[in-house]
Amino acid sequence: MKSALQKAEDKVKRASDALTKAKDDLLLVRKSLKVECSCGLQHSLGELTLTITHFYVEPYGYHGDYWTESDWYFVCPSGGYKNRLLFNDYNIPYEHRYELGRGAEVTFKHLYRNAFICIFPEYSKHGVQSAHNNVWIDNHRKDFGLPC
Repeated sequence: MKSALQKAEDKVKRASDALTKAKDDLLLVRKSLKVECSCGLQHSLGELTLTITHFYVEPYGYHGDYWTESDWYFVCPSGGYKNRLLFNDYNIPYEHRYELGRGAEVTFKHLYRNAFICIFPEYSKHGVQSAHNNVWIDNHRKDFGLPC
């Protein structure tokens, strides 16, 4: 016969397993969401390569130099077009734009980082190559569960 502790542990294990499965199912749904590319076709997030740019911050005062994450791009699987994901959060006061759940960009980056087939970090001191500014996700925020 199981003790009260063993029963409680079993209950937590079942809940943990159910939560893991639900998270896996949610990731599959996120990967299946489509974004329109600059080529005119729609692609599932799960088939796109994500490029995350980083820019260099020179040392100042007592702080050393470092790299910080910047824009996100996806590369079109059919034509190789580079699409910069843009979000318009100008209706949110600046000090709140980077709060999870308030700013669309920060929320998208938190929720969808693992939805892409692979992530390629790009480091450059000289800026990023030109790319098409893509506002499709921003214009379809509800479809992606982003704050409006």
